[in-house]
Amino acid sequence: MVYIIPVLVKILAFTLILALGIAWIAIVISLLFSTNYVYQFLPLEKVEAMLAMINLFVLIGVPILYFILFILKIVYRTSVKAGWKIAMSVLWLLSLGSLGLIANKVVKEHQSEAKITTRTPIPGFPFDTIMIDFEKDPDEYIVHLDNAVKINKTTLAMDRIRLLIRESDDENFQWGTSFKARGATPETAAEYAEQINFDLRLEGNHIVIPNYIYLRNGQKWHDQKVFVTVWIPKDKYILLTKDVRWHHATFDIKGDASKLWHSDSDLWKMENGGLVNVRLD
Repeated sequence: MVYIIPVLVKILAFTLILALGIAWIAIVISLLFSTNYVYQFLPLEKVEAMLAMINLFVLIGVPILYFILFILKIVYRTSVKAGWKIAMSVLWLLSLGSLGLIANKVVKEHQSEAKITTRTPIPGFPFDTIMIDFEKDPDEYIVHLDNAVKINKTTLAMDRIRLLIRESDDENFQWGTSFKARGATPETAAEYAEQINFDLRLEGNHIVIPNYIYLRNGQKWHDQKVFVTVWIPKDKYILLTKDVRWHHATFDIKGDASKLWHSDSDLWKMENGGLVNVRLD
């Protein structure tokens, strides 16, 4: 029994070293595959995105290697020259500093915010009721992050669109958009906001809103957001499905706000102070 224990310890140590090695390889592969997505998300050049991934690999890998060497020393009585340990420590510190500089650049590239807002009457709208629809998105993406972000090789789709329903200050239905983005300066942030590709359109009495903001052909993520506001005249109606009420919209509700989520009817009437649910009995 006394002789078996050292053998079991060595087997356990070998298994642990093997698991750490496999984990390190898995990290390398995942970092390599994620470089393109990091490049899309962050305001970095491809070389900088690759450097950031290498820094992460070193920052994670060196402690793993130190732990492996510790196991080898305790169990197998091996040793590593002090020069190698110093070199690994210096490499780890250099990677930490390099990653810090890259992170500082990313922060500076998002330090200013700009907003571009429009508001106009809906042209030639003869109806008493308006409807809101969110456009369905083709499911052709490689990566899904809880449907809030979808990614493929050329497109980054983000669920960063919100609908606001307000009371109109005149007798006209009105609509407007606010495009928000961040940049290194207010001017660059405004440029990124202007570059948001957003196809808001009117089909009969339906306002059709895209489900996502799309960044294509190398466009970068700069915390872009879109707010669509629809102003409803007093005593006019809006048809809101449960999907729109639950997931996309903010409303001025008259009375019990919980009716927004629990009402059976999708028809709402604008009165003084906000929307009132209309039962269709």
